[in-house]
Amino acid sequence: MAKCFTMDLSIARTRAVQAYFAKFSVLPPRNIRVDTTVNIVGPPSFENLIRRVAADSAQDFVLVVHGDPNGDGLLLPLANGRTMAQARATGKNLKVLNDIAGKKGVISPADRSNLSLDDGQINRLLALRDLLHKKKMRVIEFRGCNLGRSALSMQQFRAFFGAPFGAPDLYSFFGEQPAKSGSSVMCSHASTHQGTTYTYTSDYGGKKCLCCIGVDLITQKPVNGHLIADDDPTIDRWIQDKLSVTGTKGNAKSVPIHGLWLLRDENDPDPLSPPRPIFPLAVDGKKRNEYSLHTQYFQ
Repeated sequence: MAKCFTMDLSIARTRAVQAYFAKFSVLPPRNIRVDTTVNIVGPPSFENLIRRVAADSAQDFVLVVHGDPNGDGLLLPLANGRTMAQARATGKNLKVLNDIAGKKGVISPADRSNLSLDDGQINRLLALRDLLHKKKMRVIEFRGCNLGRSALSMQQFRAFFGAPFGAPDLYSFFGEQPAKSGSSVMCSHASTHQGTTYTYTSDYGGKKCLCCIGVDLITQKPVNGHLIADDDPTIDRWIQDKLSVTGTKGNAKSVPIHGLWLLRDENDPDPLSPPRPIFPLAVDGKKRNEYSLHTQYFQ
């Protein structure tokens, strides 16, 4: 069983992550099963994050934390008592720490300068790194944004955690979508759209399910939406097609969702093509799982 930790997310997003893994516990591509989701309270920092991981008995972890758009690391201060502007959890900074560990903990003036940390902060991070390695974890699955874009960052995160490390090369999102069915809502659902909204239609034997996603005007990333279908069994078909092969809506009024967000498909010749979601079970025209294609691993 895997443990999921969230940190420094909005209240709504934290609840969405908890709801998603409570209902659809298996996370591809490695199909690890998330048993518990815990939000880490207190000052957000990489130091606090790895302290919780090091102290936990689980061997597999899912970490849902904001990643930098360019893929160079996490949007967290590296150590307690520092700000992101002073010292951020980047692949570059983790390389300095990994190199110090390779020098048996000898800290040079250049190391202090490069990290913008004092010896006490550096030694705390190195001690936690040692605990992480002693755990011999099976895998760390990062489900923030974009970290898989940088091979350098992935390599350094893997070296710091001492375990295979996976991360998406796209924006990652979690949310909860109100789910309704029937001819009346199929005809009128667009009246409830908020701002710029894209509708993605799935057809199951002539029955349709519409996944509508509203995006932020500036970032073009998901902020709201709903699921609308001809009937509830079609919503269940959509869930089993996109999220979980055994999942159903049940009596719930909403469906927790998770996916990756493709802002621009390089294979689409239309320069004005809209962004689109890549759900965990979705396949492309060649029957390849797209979620897996956009989740990178450093072994």
